[in-house]
Amino acid sequence: MMEQNPNRVIRKKKKRKKRYISARFLWLILFLASIVFAITFWRMPMFPTKWKFIVVLVLAVIDWLTFLLTSKVRPSNIFAQVMNTVLAVALIIVNIALPYYTDRFSNIFSSVLGNEVRIGIYVMTDAYKAKYKDVFTNSEYKESMKLAEYQNATFITAVGVDGNNQNYALEQLSVDLKNDNLKTVNSSSVQSAVKNLYTNQGDVLLLSDSYLSTVLETDEFKNFKTDTKLIGSYFRKVETTQVTEDKTNLANTPFTIFIAGNDQLGDLSLEGRTDVDIAVTVNPNTHQILISNLPRDAYIQNPAYQNAKDKLTHLGLSGIQNTLKGASNLLGTDVNYYMLVNFTTFEDIINSINGVDIDNPFEFTTYFTARTYPQGTLHLDGELALEYVRERYSLPNGDFDRNLHQQIVLSAIIHKLLSPELISSFNNILSALQGKFLTNVSTDSIYALCKKQLDQNIQWNIVKYHLDGDTGNEYCASAPDQVLSVVYLYQNQVDFINTEIDKVMNDEIISQETLPEGTNNNSTN
Repeated sequence: MMEQNPNRVIRKKKKRKKRYISARFLWLILFLASIVFAITFWRMPMFPTKWKFIVVLVLAVIDWLTFLLTSKVRPSNIFAQVMNTVLAVALIIVNIALPYYTDRFSNIFSSVLGNEVRIGIYVMTDAYKAKYKDVFTNSEYKESMKLAEYQNATFITAVGVDGNNQNYALEQLSVDLKNDNLKTVNSSSVQSAVKNLYTNQGDVLLLSDSYLSTVLETDEFKNFKTDTKLIGSYFRKVETTQVTEDKTNLANTPFTIFIAGNDQLGDLSLEGRTDVDIAVTVNPNTHQILISNLPRDAYIQNPAYQNAKDKLTHLGLSGIQNTLKGASNLLGTDVNYYMLVNFTTFEDIINSINGVDIDNPFEFTTYFTARTYPQGTLHLDGELALEYVRERYSLPNGDFDRNLHQQIVLSAIIHKLLSPELISSFNNILSALQGKFLTNVSTDSIYALCKKQLDQNIQWNIVKYHLDGDTGNEYCASAPDQVLSVVYLYQNQVDFINTEIDKVMNDEIISQETLPEGTNNNSTN
């Protein structure tokens, strides 16, 4: 048997002993990762300057201590190797995560400026025509998805109330049908236009999605979706621009933002009725927030119709900018900013922050689902919160109590967003917010506000009011041939709110008071 050479064994052992990564080399990686992290963190726009100095100082101390330890032990020291490796890996992960989440946050706000409005092309179904043969005896057209077959049809429009969308659709139809002289029947309102389709006064109806909900709410046309066939659509681009401002403007200057809840499901639109209408006045210098909730049926001036009177919710049919103009006129202050959500996105946002906790002022049972909301502290997920802010039929004061519920939930959302819990839900919130709201507030302004909040740990004073009024029935500018339910706001309450807004804007401190009792003056504001 051959004997093994002892010298050869020793050489192998020596080679195995040299197979390690030096602790000093790992410290060098840690040092480089620290420098990159310091630069990355310093460039983050949402962090206060004092935080940045603290982070740089902490990194310098860590690097110095680890250097001292590493230089005093052998390069193969396991503790030094593990410590340097763990710290370096942690910094590398953070170096990747910070820009990633910053980009995601920026994209949320940079992607909401453009928006589309769909204008649907509708015809009556063959089944409906067969059921009402006496009305459609002279109808020349069968239900068809081929738009070309309607080249000589009569198109029903409502240009007077939805001019931008209707005219855009007519222009596109002229091109697609190669017909510059389309036959049209113009109606005084959307409701009249739909009735003209039902009574065979025309063959094809042009109807934008922003008005669809108003049609479906009418008993006469509640089956519109099954009675008609959508044979095509056009999408008109609606552009809005961010308000020109200095990067730190909203962090140092009082402002009012209008929070609107669109009554549509699915995709958001800058045009549509607003079932939730809340003006939030913020003074970042005095740490005041004034929430003014307005009834959706408030009978106010509609700028899109030469300031003729209309329901507040209908101002949004002419676009969110029209709603801002009407709100500015009513509240006596410039309302330049908006945040628009709808029922679908509201539920998603609530779920992203793991629900909200509210103090429910009185017990009630919902009209449609028979779900009971007891008095006291409640935790609401997205579905329950949406039902809570939409319910009105079972409430003692109907729409006015619904406004109160909306304020309660909004306050709960604000408190949740300002709480430390936000950090643990940050990733979920970013995912939920993407494409879930429309706003003209710039990313720079959001960063500036975040930076100030983190720097000063602001405790906000939140004051809430919801305007009341008498109910009545009136013709409205956007529906001139209909008598609709409206709310005549109490003028003394409007004056009170305007005064409180002025105080907040002028750096005065306000406190929660009792809203003046309204007087029955049938004010039309």
